[in-house]
Amino acid sequence: MLYILFGTVAEIGNKSRLYFERHGFIWIQKETYVIENGMIIGRDKKCVTADEIDRCQYSYNVLNRKVGFNEQDIVNAVYGKERRLLTVSTDNIDVVKNLKDAFGDYVVLIYAHIYDNALKTALLDAYPDMPQTELDKRAELGRNIKNVYADNAALFDETVVFGGEFGYPELEKQYKRIIDRYDELEKKLNNSKYVELPYTGKRGYVFISYSHDDRLRVYPILKMLQLNKCRIWYDADIQGGENWRKTIRTKIRNSKLVLLFSSEKSHSSPYVMYEYTEAQSFDKDTLIVHLDDKGFPKGYEGLQYLDIEADKFDKKLIDGIADKARSTFTVKPKK
Repeated sequence: MLYILFGTVAEIGNKSRLYFERHGFIWIQKETYVIENGMIIGRDKKCVTADEIDRCQYSYNVLNRKVGFNEQDIVNAVYGKERRLLTVSTDNIDVVKNLKDAFGDYVVLIYAHIYDNALKTALLDAYPDMPQTELDKRAELGRNIKNVYADNAALFDETVVFGGEFGYPELEKQYKRIIDRYDELEKKLNNSKYVELPYTGKRGYVFISYSHDDRLRVYPILKMLQLNKCRIWYDADIQGGENWRKTIRTKIRNSKLVLLFSSEKSHSSPYVMYEYTEAQSFDKDTLIVHLDDKGFPKGYEGLQYLDIEADKFDKKLIDGIADKARSTFTVKPKK
């Protein structure tokens, strides 16, 4: 799972990361671009150019900086490969909302409520030479973060408190309680709604072609197929370039059927277009699911299609796959 710790600063953030690391988490490294004159503090800050930040899939602004990080770290977390921690200290909530929207229950969003005196003390202890102007900016950011939380409290899953009687030992107790709770929740999620990793065995499987921008609509369908014992392969984590093309070509060639999710996004995706072209070059049976009325035309010559809004869509999709590639099911579906 992905844990997002929202609002930690200075040594509070450092000690929080160390605690999570001791419990098997990998911290997501962020990159920082200085937009204008500003003070960069902290040993973990990696400064890059504006172009490098723009290449990051996720980014947000904070004070005089732009901070970015990459999607692959997120994918590794929500697919159970790793337990990841992302620390975010900004009054811009958009990036957090986007992650919650995309990955839902596999993102644990924790608000760190830091009392004002504790915040000021933490900053001065860590950076005793910090100019007063910078200290004022960061104190104001802390107040803004509290307001962001107040306006978006329903978005957060957990809250921890630091300051006053709640020192580092008490903070760690709060983290332990949260980790224990969500370890159990993850097990339940995996049994009910988790999209398993792509099939990698030697038996027949369905190749899934889709735009990653459509994953919120596609993943529930993939989960439904897996629950119905259909073996599927989809691009969950491979990268672009020649290695990607070679892998895709091999997976399409060895598949029993190509299931293509058609949409405005997929029609404009060079990756989906490449997969579609490869499927045609291997003369693969292709079944199209229309997510909207854009993209691949309905009734395209030689191709069968289904509309996601059709009555009994799940059954029709299972039947369509079974008619063309029954061998892709571990347990053959009933007619």
